[in-house]
Amino acid sequence: MSFLKAPWLTILILLAIGACQQSPRSLLYPTMQQQQIDYLCRVVYEREFRRNAGWEESAPEFLFISEERVTYHFTTGQSTTIVRHPELIVPPGTYACP
Repeated sequence: MSFLKAPWLTILILLAIGACQQSPRSLLYPTMQQQQIDYLCRVVYEREFRRNAGWEESAPEFLFISEERVTYHFTTGQSTTIVRHPELIVPPGTYACP
């Protein structure tokens, strides 16, 4: 089948190529910083951090990241703090959990 005999196929291919070129890179794959924020929002539920069962049924709403600690603020108003990992590249600040 020739591209000239199937103009709809040519148009479809050109539209797909154009859409891929115009989409921002972050839509295709999350940045390393976003991956680390997502990880931090989930790590609080791991076994070693489950000592306080009061917040276990709620979700983390915000992360407050400093040079030494990561503080979680939950939807219930409670908070907990863990030590910041040295390989964390996220700069200090406040981040919303997805």
